[in-house]
Amino acid sequence: MKPFSMESVLRYRIQLEKLAQQKLFSILKQKIKIKQQAKQLENELGRLYEGLASEQQHGLTVEKLIITENWISARQKSLEKVRGQLDLLSEQALQSRKKLIEAGRDKKALEKLKKKQNAAFKHYLEKKEMASFDEIAVLRHNH
Repeated sequence: MKPFSMESVLRYRIQLEKLAQQKLFSILKQKIKIKQQAKQLENELGRLYEGLASEQQHGLTVEKLIITENWISARQKSLEKVRGQLDLLSEQALQSRKKLIEAGRDKKALEKLKKKQNAAFKHYLEKKEMASFDEIAVLRHNH
């Protein structure tokens, strides 16, 4: 008896693994973009603080101080938002890695099962062939 063909199931498992890889790569790309945004905001904040300190030494009007502090506050809020997105993406990447590992394990298990099933079927066919040879030998011997 021919065993169940696992090709379609194995192809599906491979497809699931590829989808998990694509999702992880997509999340990692987003994470890189967000990290770049965070770095830009940090640099901008650094320049604002340096500019504020420099202007305070040379004399600063109240208007200029208020505008600069509002700008700094806005940049800090943007940076907090970006860091929150980064934390969320880190969690998503972790979950996606877990799914990718699980998909890989499922695929490997199925490949092993297919290999064992094929070996068992090959062994079955060899036994059947040997039985046929034995039967032919017995029939030839009796004639």
